[in-house]
Amino acid sequence: MAFMKRWMHSHSINSNKILKKPLVLAEFGKSNKDSGHSLGERDQYLITVYESMNTFERTDGEIGGSLVWLLMAEGMDSYGDGYGIIVSQHASTRGVVSGQSHKMTTLSRMLLRGKHGIKVSFLKAWRHLNSCSPF
Repeated sequence: MAFMKRWMHSHSINSNKILKKPLVLAEFGKSNKDSGHSLGERDQYLITVYESMNTFERTDGEIGGSLVWLLMAEGMDSYGDGYGIIVSQHASTRGVVSGQSHKMTTLSRMLLRGKHGIKVSFLKAWRHLNSCSPF
């Protein structure tokens, strides 16, 4: 996880300060082929990635999106490369991913209301979301 945290930190700085573009975090995950792999370890990895993204967004950056690698449907096992998450089989991982999705959707809606005349600051919306965080 140390590498992932350093990578996210350096890329968030580059996207924000140098490129002046939102950071898009694509194709991240944890392989079940790694030695000592466990479902709990993968869930914690995803939580850590999401928390790092949320911290970056809350402090001084902008996240354009994220894409966990690889959400799969039942029967797609043969396409897996070790990173596949068959959502119907892994309720805890499904909860982590859907919790982040819900948090970002809610934040987006709160901020859109602000654009339509209802004053909602980003930090106020963010604090509200974190008070009911699934993590």
